[in-house]
Amino acid sequence: MTHTLRQRMWYSYLILVLLLLAIAAWSILRIISLRDTVSRMISENYRSIVAADNMVAALERQDSAVLLSLIDNSSIAADIFRSSQADFLMWFSRARDNVTIPEEATILDSIRAQYDAYLLGYEQIRGTKLDRAYPSQLYIDQLYPKFTAIRQLCGRLLSVNQDNMLHSSQYFEHTANGTAKALSLAAVISIAMALVLSYYMTSLVLNPVARLTEELKSVRKFGGSVEALAPQETVNDEIQALRAEVIGIMGGLQAQLRRVQTFLSEMSDGLVVVDTEFRIVTMNRAAQEIFGLRQKPVEGIHLLELTHSERLYAEARGLMEKPGGPTFKEMWFTVPASGGTDRRRYYLVRITPLTGPDRRAEGAMLLFNEVTRLKEIDEARSKFVSIVSHEFRTPLTGIAMAAGLLARSSNDRPAKEVELLNIIREDADRLNKTVSDLLNLSRLESGRIEMHRAEEDLGQIISAVAHTFEPQARSAGVSINIEVQPALPRVWADADKLALVLTNLLTNALRYSPQGGSVTIRASTHDLQSVLVSVIDMGPGIPEEYRETIFEPFTQVPNRRTGGAGLGLAICKEIIEAHGGSIWVESESGKGSTFRFTVPIAKRGQ
Repeated sequence: MTHTLRQRMWYSYLILVLLLLAIAAWSILRIISLRDTVSRMISENYRSIVAADNMVAALERQDSAVLLSLIDNSSIAADIFRSSQADFLMWFSRARDNVTIPEEATILDSIRAQYDAYLLGYEQIRGTKLDRAYPSQLYIDQLYPKFTAIRQLCGRLLSVNQDNMLHSSQYFEHTANGTAKALSLAAVISIAMALVLSYYMTSLVLNPVARLTEELKSVRKFGGSVEALAPQETVNDEIQALRAEVIGIMGGLQAQLRRVQTFLSEMSDGLVVVDTEFRIVTMNRAAQEIFGLRQKPVEGIHLLELTHSERLYAEARGLMEKPGGPTFKEMWFTVPASGGTDRRRYYLVRITPLTGPDRRAEGAMLLFNEVTRLKEIDEARSKFVSIVSHEFRTPLTGIAMAAGLLARSSNDRPAKEVELLNIIREDADRLNKTVSDLLNLSRLESGRIEMHRAEEDLGQIISAVAHTFEPQARSAGVSINIEVQPALPRVWADADKLALVLTNLLTNALRYSPQGGSVTIRASTHDLQSVLVSVIDMGPGIPEEYRETIFEPFTQVPNRRTGGAGLGLAICKEIIEAHGGSIWVESESGKGSTFRFTVPIAKRGQ
C-alpha cells in the first residue's frame, strides 16, 4: 500500500507522541506508587513508635503507683495502677495490630510475657500481709527487674521502627534514583527516536527535491529541455506533484525564453545588455554584426571597450546612478566605416535601466536602431536648407535695405506708399531672421558651427542677457527676476551660444507672459557635474501633447502669437546637447512654463 507524504508524517509524529505519552504515564504511575509505599511505611512505623512511647509512659505511671502503694496502701495507688494498666494494654493492642516487621512480633510477645509477670508480682505485693519490709524487698527482687525489662523491650520496639523508617528513607532514595535514571534513559531514547524520525522525514522531503535541483542545474549548465527529465519513482505523491509542477513551470519558461531568444536573434536592431559594472551580459546577432564580433566571445567585455564612446557610457551610467530619474535616454551613436567602405553608420541608441523589485538598478539595456539612411536624408535636407537659406539671405538683405532707403529718401511720398515700404522692410527682416535661424540650425545639426568653450561665469552671462531685454520687458509690463546661487561654480561652455539659448528662452517668456507678470531666471548647482538653469514664466503654459515635441524644428503651439518659424527651441536643444547637457520643459496649461537646461561645471586643467 502506497502512503502519501502527509500520511507518513502523521504516522511518524503519532509514534513519537505515543512514546512520549507512554513515558509520561509510566513516570506518573511510578511516582504515585513510590509515594504510596513510602507514605504507608512511614505511617505504620510512626504508629508503632507512638505506641511504644505511650506504653513506656503508662508503665512508668504503674511503677509509680506500685511505689506509692508501698508507702501508703490506699485505694488511690490501686486506681492509678489500674488506669495506667488499661492505657498500657490499649497501646500494646495498637502496636500488635500495626506489626510490619517480623522482629516486632517477637518483641511484642516478650513484652506481653514480661508484663504478665509484672502484673503477677504486683498482685503478690498487694496480697501480702507481712511487714512493710517484705513487699519492698519483693518489689526490688521481682517487680523492678520486670519493669526494667519491659521498658527496655519498648525501647527496642521504638529503635526497630526508627531503623525501619531510616531504611524506608534509603529505599525511597534508591527508588527515586532508579526512577530518575529510568526517566533519563527514556528521555535519551525519545530524543534519539525524534532525531531518527526527523532525519527520516527530512530525507523523505529533501532528497527528491535535491535530485530535482541537481537535474535542473544540469539542464541549465549543459542545456536541454526540462520536459526530457524522466519521472521520479517516489513514494509520496506530493513530491511527485511538486516535481511535475516545477518541470511544467520551467518548461513553460524555457519555451518563452526560446521564443524571446529567437525574436532577439532575428530582430534587425542591435540589443546589448550590461550589468551594474557595465560589462556585457548578452547581445544579439545584430549587435555582434554592428561591432564586428560575430565569431568572438562577448560576455564580460566592458561597454567602453565595445563602443569606444565615453558619451554613451556616461549616459548609461547617469541613468543607472539616478533612481527615480528618466526611464530611458535616446542619443545618436556613430560607427566608423570598416571593411573597405567609407560609409559611416548612424544609430539611434535607446538606453533603458533594468531595475529589480526594490527599484535598484541591476543593469541596462541598449537598443541600437540604425538610422543611416534617415541621417543621410537629413544631412541632404540640411545641406539643401543651408544652400537655399544662403541664397535667400543676400537678396532679402538687399530688399530690406532698399525698402528702408526708399521709405526715408523722399518726404513727399504718399503715406500709403511709405506704409507699404515699411511692411516690405519688416517682412524682409522677419524672413531674414528665419533664414538666419535655418542656417544656424543646419550648421548645428551638421556640426559645422565651432564651439569655443572656456571657463565662464554663468551669473554674468545671465545678467548681460537680462539687461538687453529690460526695455522690451518694461514696454510689455513684465518684470525680470534673477536668482543666482551664491558662489555658483564656473561652467565649461561657449558664452555666445549660452547667451543665444537664454535669448531665445527669454524672448518666448516675455512674449507669452501677461502684463504685470514676471519672468524668473534661476541658476543653481544641479549635481557635482553640472549647473541647472531655469527660465520661469507666467504664461498660458504648454498643452501636454506638445511637451514632447516642443523642441523639434517648426513645432508651434496652435492659437499662440509667434514671431518666428518655430526654430528657436530646436536651436536651444542643439546648443545644450552640444555642450553635453540636457534641456526639458515643465508646464501645466494655464499655470506658466519652466524651461530647464544643464551646463557642465568647469574642471581644473580642462
